[in-house]
Amino acid sequence: MSDDMVTLNVAKTQKGRVTRLGALATPKMARAESLSYVGALMSASMLKYLTLGDVRSGGSDAVIQEQTNFGLLSALILTIVLPYLLTLYDLDWEYIESNSAGIKYGISGATAVAIHYDVLASLTLMSSASLIIASVHSIVTMLIIGETDGDMEAQQLLEEASKRISSGYAWFMSGILAFSAALIYHFALFNRYIETTIVGISAVGVLGGVYFMVLAVPQVQALHHVKSDSVKHLPLVVPASQIHEYAKALTRDVGIEHLSAALLQQYIELNARQQGGPPVALSELSKKLVDRVAQALIDKEVEEEMGKISI
Repeated sequence: MSDDMVTLNVAKTQKGRVTRLGALATPKMARAESLSYVGALMSASMLKYLTLGDVRSGGSDAVIQEQTNFGLLSALILTIVLPYLLTLYDLDWEYIESNSAGIKYGISGATAVAIHYDVLASLTLMSSASLIIASVHSIVTMLIIGETDGDMEAQQLLEEASKRISSGYAWFMSGILAFSAALIYHFALFNRYIETTIVGISAVGVLGGVYFMVLAVPQVQALHHVKSDSVKHLPLVVPASQIHEYAKALTRDVGIEHLSAALLQQYIELNARQQGGPPVALSELSKKLVDRVAQALIDKEVEEEMGKISI
């Protein structure tokens, strides 16, 4: 088998490389590059970031957790939307009928009430339907993933249907946006003064824009940066001699009685990390060497302690 055949499914830009997480850099992983703010804005708007973590070993567990959260949140918000829809008839429509601006244009108060009622009912119904679909979609997705046998089938399913699986988030956000529009329409309809209506709607728009542009988009940008670092940075390879030096330094700091392989690995990774740089992870060989070195030092200490007593 030729080298080209062996590396066919490994990212061309990272051919043969192992990611920081100990997996081969697949083409999809290689596309998880650091983005500018505009690129992150596009990723957030088109929901591309939701598929970054799907294609990996064990990714089905993360997707199931994600779908569970979407289903629960959709059902929770639905308990707010549906009561509003069912109580629309009880709103103060007499005020709208007697103060309708449409009277000036020959539209009767009753007709204005019917129009406003239909708009609110349509927006709320749209929100309810979207949230119900989001809940059902999460259940169907989990059932489908549950039918896969092992990580290999789950990974193939996530590769082939990642965008469809993530579409539940789009339904969820559609429900949120439709209900938000209904609330804004309700506020504008029943508010008594045009000045406070303009101020209130403007404040909502500013708050929503600030959240999306200042908080949501930078978070998506940070996620792309993290995924890019996982592909670019190889696992850390540390020779046995250097691991031994780290072990001696650690025992001086905390004492041989507290030494363990896990503590030594954490100590090495923390000290090897460059200031301001991404976290590092040891290679599998280095982890094995850490286990051996830590165990050897502990065994030596045990023998010395046992030599001090007579049995």
